Amino acid sequence: MPETVTFHNGKSITLYRIPAVRKGPLMRRDRRGAYLVYLYSSFVFRWYAGESAVRIYHGDIDCSDEYPLPWTVEIDTEWDPITLTHRAQQWVRAHCAQFEKKRG
Repeated sequence: MPETVTFHNGKSITLYRIPAVRKGPLMRRDRRGAYLVYLYSSFVFRWYAGESAVRIYHGDIDCSDEYPLPWTVEIDTEWDPITLTHRAQQWVRAHCAQFEKKRG
């Protein structure tokens, strides 16, 4: 269903909401070591074993052309795919909420 958003300058845009694409979590390995990778809504989360900072990229887990983003998610618990999935989805929802039109 289309949704039209009007900005403060009077210009508007029509958006179509689609379900968030998700892939993973998968365990992979590169020269830095083992990591979990999860894709949610075009944000790729890479969590290396033994680290608390989860790096965030824009792209796809099946493509090597990921674009690094300036944010990280801190996870100070056991390295676990379920934890990564939960925290990644939580981060994306909070990040995207900043751009939603406030209703009221």
